[in-house]
Amino acid sequence: VIGIKVTNSDVKSSSTVNTTVTQLPTGGTISTISGYRIHTFNSSANLVTYDTKTLEYLIVAGGGCGGHDVGGGGGAGGMLTGSTSKTANTYSIVIGAGGAGHQNNATQNNGTNSTALGLTAIGGGGGGNWNNSTNSTKNGADGGSGGGGGGWSQSTTGGSGTSGQGNDGGDA
Repeated sequence: VIGIKVTNSDVKSSSTVNTTVTQLPTGGTISTISGYRIHTFNSSANLVTYDTKTLEYLIVAGGGCGGHDVGGGGGAGGMLTGSTSKTANTYSIVIGAGGAGHQNNATQNNGTNSTALGLTAIGGGGGGNWNNSTNSTKNGADGGSGGGGGGWSQSTTGGSGTSGQGNDGGDA
């Protein structure tokens, strides 16, 4: 707590006003835009708050990989936006990676989840595919947004998106 008292040029003083000073939150890359303090996390780290704060957030998960051969596109990672009030604490921020590529009609690789402030954005679904050499198919996987269906004459369906985070993937 600090006391602030102002004395002007004619030696008149104001009464003392006591103010509690706290440290600003730390973590991520910090920027200020239009009066907002923004913490951007491109890799997993901690957000540290030193008193109760109302936090606005945008959490995005990793996108899914595209399908093999005649494949559909990978689904976008789920996205969460909103605001929440949090007390002084250290909050783990986990950034989800995009899904790794796959071959030969293997299981689609979804993106990984991102978590922050007790919330989870779901990784995007991997894209569906039709394998020309084996004539086998896989549908797009479910995820934040579903993976798109793949195929040629042997069409596959898109995966389902997570409600409130993304959309369904399109059919081939």
